[in-house]
Amino acid sequence: MRLSFGHVILLGFMAAHTTFADPGPELPGIEPLKDAAVIAGTLSAEQSCAKDRAMVWISKGTSLIYQAEVPIGGTFEFHVIPGANNVIATSASGCFVEIETMSAPNEVKTLEPKLKRLKQASRFSPLDFFIPQAHAIMTSCPQCEKAAREQQFMQVIQIQEYFRFQQLQQQLIMNQMMGLSGFSYVSQMPVPYWAPQGAMMFKNFNYPAPMMNNGISAAALPGGGRHDFGKPNLYFNGADGTAIKARLRFSAAKDSNWLAAIPAHGNKAWSGKLIENQFVSDDGARYPYLFSDYRLDHPLIQDHEGFCAKPNEVVPKMVQALHDLGFKQTEIRDFAEYWSLKLPPSKRYCVYPQLTQILNAIAPLDIEPKPASITRVVFVIQLDEAMDKGQSSFAHIPAKTWTPPKPLDRGPSSQGLQVREWGVGFLTGLPTPLRKTEVKKTR
Repeated sequence: MRLSFGHVILLGFMAAHTTFADPGPELPGIEPLKDAAVIAGTLSAEQSCAKDRAMVWISKGTSLIYQAEVPIGGTFEFHVIPGANNVIATSASGCFVEIETMSAPNEVKTLEPKLKRLKQASRFSPLDFFIPQAHAIMTSCPQCEKAAREQQFMQVIQIQEYFRFQQLQQQLIMNQMMGLSGFSYVSQMPVPYWAPQGAMMFKNFNYPAPMMNNGISAAALPGGGRHDFGKPNLYFNGADGTAIKARLRFSAAKDSNWLAAIPAHGNKAWSGKLIENQFVSDDGARYPYLFSDYRLDHPLIQDHEGFCAKPNEVVPKMVQALHDLGFKQTEIRDFAEYWSLKLPPSKRYCVYPQLTQILNAIAPLDIEPKPASITRVVFVIQLDEAMDKGQSSFAHIPAKTWTPPKPLDRGPSSQGLQVREWGVGFLTGLPTPLRKTEVKKTR
């Protein structure tokens, strides 16, 4: 199955939702990759939205590039292909903002999107209002406008029906998890607030990024590395008030570069302190975890140990691995909530876990104070359809079944800073080369 996505942009409707924000204060230390661009800034909100959870979306039209939760008052950093990009933020209670921005090569575009409360129409679902200007329908014909509204309303109904089905699928996954060794949940896992919003706005919402040839589209993201490590979440546990500095480096990795960071990382570091095991940055924003996306290539990324699983088994298997590695249930729940919705379709997945020793070599984390323990894992996932059984890496099923190492039993009274990081990686999918006959026809 070959997957590629074009850009279909429907213009005009709901223009009142679009906010052209004045540039905010420059974030120091952020540099784009050569000939790429950066979208960075601080998310704010009017008072009625100030306590909401919020998701920031970066897209080109209806093609979703990134999504990441950003707290109100928090900062963000997204590395993009220059040109037109849409910056959208939505909240759990229905607040919304959109900025249409144009970035030049080597430019850092600094923005301050501000969430505002939307007024709900009497007839339409709140989802009806998550239609950015760049995706919407413009018409001066009343009958055409009525038909367009009816079409959008039916789309909302279809999305709601889809997510009712998706919730049943997620509960099936949760039931499977509860049957796994040593793991249980005490409550159901509802579909997250951002899922219907994203499905309404983006045609590739149920994928981790734009796809091409059963991998991440190499042309959609800056850089040249073969591996895209998506949504590594970095969690801390330690004493309240512990001052923390954390820096992610790529000095040992070939073709490596940042894609995204929450809060903004730049060339310096994340800096803050722990309060109730959450990271409170120096500017006062509170993050349950630190977020990053990056792209790299390195010979140490292993493809000989792992496991393969059917679609309904792959998330539970990764969840069991996180449990066996010592991750906490809230951290595992974050993983299950996101990746049960964002894996690209495949008849089978092969998973190649990259553990702390490998990750420390290819993307080292410098953390002060020195952690008493650190556990890192990135699950590199290969779709069955992309495994051509050739000579390249990740072309075959794992030669050896992977078994999670047992975490050190530090006991409930363990002292010191504890760090855990999970992530998921994909290979880039390159354009299919033209066959010789096709090359002749193009001449």
